[in-house]
Amino acid sequence: MSDKIYLFANNGSLTTAHIDQIGINPPEDVVVLFNYMYVPYDSFDNVANRIAFLRVVYENHEENIHYLGGVEFLEKQNDFSKLVCVDDYGKYSEYTSNVTIPHELLHVESFLSEHTNIEYPDSKIPTTGFLAFLYMKRLYPNSEITLVGFTGHYADGSVPSDSHHDYNWEQSYYKQNDVKRICTTQHMDSST
Repeated sequence: MSDKIYLFANNGSLTTAHIDQIGINPPEDVVVLFNYMYVPYDSFDNVANRIAFLRVVYENHEENIHYLGGVEFLEKQNDFSKLVCVDDYGKYSEYTSNVTIPHELLHVESFLSEHTNIEYPDSKIPTTGFLAFLYMKRLYPNSEITLVGFTGHYADGSVPSDSHHDYNWEQSYYKQNDVKRICTTQHMDSST
């Protein structure tokens, strides 16, 4: 069992320096990454317990973006101890046919129904990060969970104007529940 779990948001402002300052204990701690990884991927080479949460399953070859989905994820899957696919896009069986690491499907609706105290705003769907937070909380109930770079902004730093997620609600939830967060401002300081 891990003492500390770090969820790294898809935040383009995170740097290797931010990661180095956190003090991850590579043999003990768990690192959770998502579809896109804007943080230099090599920063996690020594971390033994890496979990990937993938929601959107398609290929993206934008310059300077390390994509943890599609073909590029399949090539790097053995860097991870587990894969969790979020079911919104319905390609789970097709996608996981080439996955050789332990993996599971997270059914969003049934998973959220387990958390009866959470009423996510109508007509919106939770971000993958919020689902991963709840999942890790259930998997490791006695571990400290830290959100890194969860600012409520898009990966490029822009503010969502009209989104199918409710970033403000999620930020309020983290604050009201005293969830530990670091690197939370646009300038990526270490405030909570």
